[in-house]
This record gives sequence, structure tokens and C-alpha cells, in this order.
Amino acid sequence: MFRFVAIYFVFLYLAVSKTTAECNPQNITDTDNAGCGRWLPRFHPKNFHPLAHNNDANAPFLFNGVYHLFMQATFPGIPYWNQASGLGHIASKDLVHWRPMPPVLVPGRWGGPAGTVGQMAGNATGGYYSGSATIVNGQPRIVIPAVFGVAPSGSVSPCGSWITMNSSCFMTYTMTVPSNLSDPWLTNWTEPVVIVDGRVDGVQPHGPGFDDVTHAWYDNITDSWLFAGQTTVCYTPACNNAAAGDKPEYLQLWKSKQGSNWTAGFESLGDFFPTIPIQDYIANVPNFWRIPAIGDKEAIDILWFGSGVYWLGNITRNHTSPELKPGDITFQPITPQLSFGPGAVESHAFWEPNSQRLIWFGFVGGAPPREPGVPIWDGALTVARRVDVVFEPTTPTSTPILTVQPVEELALLRSKLLYSNQDVMPNITTSDGGIFWLPSPAMGNIVDIEVNFTSSTIQNIFPFFNRLGVHALANIATKNKTVNPKTSLAFGKGAHGPRVSIDNTQHIATWPSAGALYSSGCNQVALLANSSQSFWVQVDSLGNPEGFVDVGWCNRKVDTSGASWTGPAPQWIGYQGTGVAWLYRRGGLFKESSLFTKNPSQGIAYGKSYSVGDNITAIRHNSTLLEFLVNNVSQGTVITNNSLPEDVIGCVSVCYGATIASSNSQPPQTSDFGVPFIISRNTGGNLDFNGVSLGDVTQTWNKNGFSMRILVDRSIIEGFAQQGRATFTTMAFKEGNNNIGIEFNSNTTTTTT
Repeated sequence: MFRFVAIYFVFLYLAVSKTTAECNPQNITDTDNAGCGRWLPRFHPKNFHPLAHNNDANAPFLFNGVYHLFMQATFPGIPYWNQASGLGHIASKDLVHWRPMPPVLVPGRWGGPAGTVGQMAGNATGGYYSGSATIVNGQPRIVIPAVFGVAPSGSVSPCGSWITMNSSCFMTYTMTVPSNLSDPWLTNWTEPVVIVDGRVDGVQPHGPGFDDVTHAWYDNITDSWLFAGQTTVCYTPACNNAAAGDKPEYLQLWKSKQGSNWTAGFESLGDFFPTIPIQDYIANVPNFWRIPAIGDKEAIDILWFGSGVYWLGNITRNHTSPELKPGDITFQPITPQLSFGPGAVESHAFWEPNSQRLIWFGFVGGAPPREPGVPIWDGALTVARRVDVVFEPTTPTSTPILTVQPVEELALLRSKLLYSNQDVMPNITTSDGGIFWLPSPAMGNIVDIEVNFTSSTIQNIFPFFNRLGVHALANIATKNKTVNPKTSLAFGKGAHGPRVSIDNTQHIATWPSAGALYSSGCNQVALLANSSQSFWVQVDSLGNPEGFVDVGWCNRKVDTSGASWTGPAPQWIGYQGTGVAWLYRRGGLFKESSLFTKNPSQGIAYGKSYSVGDNITAIRHNSTLLEFLVNNVSQGTVITNNSLPEDVIGCVSVCYGATIASSNSQPPQTSDFGVPFIISRNTGGNLDFNGVSLGDVTQTWNKNGFSMRILVDRSIIEGFAQQGRATFTTMAFKEGNNNIGIEFNSNTTTTTT
């Protein structure tokens, strides 16, 4: 009755050259990681100079046939870098193959005091935040906030607590331009010049949130350029009293004083988005673009923020006089708050006139397991995405939304068709939860999947299913074996905390769930009876769904009672001092034994989380190399900061209560359905794509079927449903027999003859 039409799997291919000793993404092949590790994406944009931290997408533009993309980044190894965030740069001729470029702004490169408008910006001690690009009179210009001053110890903001900016801590808007316009790659950029001085310009007093900016656009009535920037206005110390004039989030509009001569400065025109409630105002990484009139479609404006929320609307102005007053130009939304979809945030875009499309890049967070010889890195950007305005025929007024899909150029990466089947329904059974695992040719870390769900016998497909979709980077499902923990490896009879009980077999340890967090019974340890290179445990129960379970290796001198700590709460085993414990937490964090001041982030990101019924294997390869597996799937290896002692032994620590079974036999195989991209019914009966609304089920676009496209690029997976009406993006660090599963769960029983 139901058919899957055109399921395509294609290898994605990049041209390669000989490898080098350092990470160079252009040298990666299917068999050689070129020093970049097995997790580094092949075709997703990222700062590679050097390979390190990467977050917000910044300032994309097209100039003389070359696409340029920038991002907030860090620069270990550059001698003058002062540890603050700066601006990385990559370039491409096709939006697919990206060329690493030297960084544009490295904090610490330029010295001198902070300048005022028209002067060199000076030494931006606090770094550079999110900027945008505009081409003015044939010259690309990047406007970016620069931070001056150092935050007090423990502060989460660049200038300390929410206080009025002063001479010791403030921000400016600065501008940098290419040093040589004849260089097609725009390799070198100038020292930034101040165009807005946060100490004197705009709405005062500023808090430390004088911040990210949109691109600039030309206003022909006033012959000036406008842009909007995130601002925090604080009249009270807490900056949360609206009656006193506090505005924790405020999108301030700026107008150039002398046309295209931006070094003459800008003046403030007040709040650009005054109609949004303060509680909904998330003004970081603002973006504003006008989609021009195309065919019978009227021009429309888009305003969005770093969290991924957006509005469609129009700029309004109170009059046409060149003399503007605060509030004369504002953005007025015509839609409710909408979303680009989870996983891709802190985005920027640009309008490409020749192809009549808005090209969008977002940031995807995540840190891979550490690998020997591979630089520590995290974060990347999405592929180039095309954003279009669509008017859904749900009401007489036709409410517009945005659709987001990969740009057409991504087809350049397709090497060959791996798998195609016009009808996989006969292969789907309920024995594996309604999932059909595609044959081995349709597997791999780099694939492009297109799936269509259609019905040839009915006019309307949506009444007949609960869930359908794709599972990417998934191990082929195998049946669970009966768990038998009563084998040779056991917990020590007396090697545990006083509130931990060990059963007669010594294979079952139980921690009580009673008591407040960090009170008696919390952080207590159970050690294994004998040393082993590897062991595994299974979580049989949890006293609290938020409880802590740590599995790993402990020095035999560890304080099993949980009463001796050297750092503040949360006081896990590793805080008993260096050389004590090396643990993998249930929430997916690995904690090397260290003092609190050495590891304030409470562990480095590592692997997936686990819960009741899951098996966790700990493997000690040597004195500094550990590996953890969840349900027999490796989460990668971890290099410890210090060598494990010779008498290190397996251990488990629990907070909030749990029952743990131990063994050293082969752990049972479990079904791992991978990263799901699922269209399903929500509580209201309408449709979601991984929790993102696809709209009313009565809309004409879903009556005869559903479509989705999934891009898998090693550790990054991007999903698009219904021609981009909903998206979902994630990083996933999985290894093993990666495969693709097709799921279909019907809510009716159908008999065919």
C-alpha cells in the first residue's frame, strides 16, 4: 500500500593531494586522515588555520567570483595571540570546496591604546565578537565588535557584572577591509579602525553587551548606510528593571554620518525592533536582510538572531525626510516568531543577486573524543544553505515562512549512486521496531541520502502512520542477549563506601537514593576486587533520572566514602587530587583527575550519554590511553594528563542512587538505532520533524507524501524535511558498522491481497 520512491545514497568525494604531517583537510582521503583525525568533517566549512575552536558563522559574501566565509575562532600556536576569540577566514569558488586562509583578526596582533572614531582600534584585549560584511563602492567591509578590558575572575561577561561601561572596560565597533583588492582570495586585511565608540556613542549607559552586528544596507532617502547592533542598556546594577529604563537586550539602529565614509562615525537611531516583548528578545548575532521582489512575489524583510528564531516583516519609516529621529525606522513583523530548526545557531547569510538567493551558514557545536597526534578542536559550520520565502496556502492572507535547503552546488560532491530502491516496504517488519536496515553498499561516514515516502493508492497519506524517517550512522540492530553479570570479575567485599551494599555474589552493587545531593551516600565509590585491563558494567536502575554514574579507573588509595574532597561542589572523585581517578560520566563527560582550578569545566566533552539498561565498557590500553564503549560501540580514545598508577583498578561512583552489575565477559549486543530524523505526529495531531513543526496536516504539500534529505559528513549530520520546511542538525561521534535504517510505524493494520 505504501511505497518509498527513490531512496538514493551517494558517496561524497573531495579532490586530494599528498598528505602532510600537519592537519590539512584538503589532503584527507577515505583511507588517510592526513593528521586531522577520523572525526573532522570533509566538506563542512571550518576554521583550519589552525585547526582549533570554531563557533559563530560571520560575514559571508561573494566578491569577484570567490565566496568568503568567516567565523569566530581561536588561534593556538600563533605567538602574539592573547587567548581571546578572533576572526578566521576560508574561501571557495563553488560553496563546496573550501580553502584555508590566514586569520583576519587575531587578538594581540595590534598594540596601542584603544582608539576613538576614525582611529586605529588598538589592542583588543577581550577579542572580537560576531561581525558582518557589506560591499560598499566595490570594497568589502567587515564591521565587528572589539572588546577592551579584562573581565574579573569568574565573570561570564567580557566586562564583568552588569555595570555601566567605563574607561577600563568597553566595546567599540571596528571596520577592517582587504589590503589588496586585486588578490582574488583577499588574503590580507587591514588593522581595524573604530567607527562607533561605545564610551560615548549611542544609547547610554551601555552594559558589556554592546555587541554583535548585522550587515549594512543603503538608505537612498538619506544617502546613508544603516546597520543594527546588539546593545545592553543598564541603569541599575542588576540590569533587569524595565521601569528604570533597563534593556538587557536592545537592537540599536545606526546611521552613517557621512554616507559611505564610515570612518566619520555613526549616530544612533534608537530601537530597531521595538515591538518584541523584552522576555523574547534574544539579540545576539542579529541578522537583517531584504529579499527583493521576484516575479509576482513582493519584497519582504527577514530579521533573525543567533538562537535561530526569526520573523518576516517590513521596515517602516515615519516619514520620508532625510532628517531622521530615533524611532523613525523600525522593523515591523508580519509573522509570529518562527525558527530555523535546532542544532544550527549563531548564523549569518548574504544575498547573491545573480542567482537570486539568500545563502545561509550556521554554527554546529560539539567536541570529538581526543585522539593522539590530532589537534584539539570543536565546532564547525553547516554547509551552505539556500533560504527561500514560501507562502503557505492555509489562510486567505497566505502566511509566509522560510524554507532552508542545501545549495544546489552540493551535488558536485556526488560521486556515484550507492543504493536505489523504488519500494522498500516489503522489507520493513515490526521485529526491529519497524526499521529496515539497508544493505552494506548504503553505509559509510560520508553519504547524501534522499528519501521520498509516497502512497500510490490513496489521496492522503497522513492518517496512516505515527512515525517515518531515516536513522543515520546507526549500527545494524541485533537482538539483546540475556545479561548474566555473575562471572569472574566482582566488586571488592570491603572496597567500597559505607553506604554502598554488595550482594553475596559480589557482582551487584547498590547505592541508596535517599538523602540530598552531596550528602551522605553521594559520590561513594565501589572498587573491583581484582585489577583488569578492561571491564564492563550495566546500569540496572537509577534512584533519580538526573543521578550521576561515573565508570572508570581509580587509584587504590581513593577515598571510597566520598567524604574527602579538594574542590568545591560538585565534588566528584577526581577532586580528591591529581592521580586519583579517571571517569566517564553518564551524561557523556570524561573527567581526568585534577584539582578544581585545573579543570573548571567539570570534564571534557566525550562520547554519548548512557542510562538504565546500557552497558559501559572501560578499556585501559596503556598508562595514558583509555577507551570507553557504550553498548559495545567505541566512544573514541582519551589521552590522560598524567600516567595511571601501576595499581589502578576499576571503579564506579554514584550519586542519587543506582544498582550496577559488573563483569569482564563480553558485553551483550544491543540495538543502536543511531541518529533519528523522523516525521511524527505531535500531541495536537499535526506533524513534526524531530520536534520542529511541519505545519497543519491539512496543507496540500503533505497530502500525497513526505520527503527528506540527510547529509552525513563524519561527525556532522544535517536533515531537511518537506523541501526545507523543517531542519535538524547535530554532531554525533559514532563508530562501528555504520548503516542507514528506514523506519515506518503505521497506526493501522492493512490487509492486502
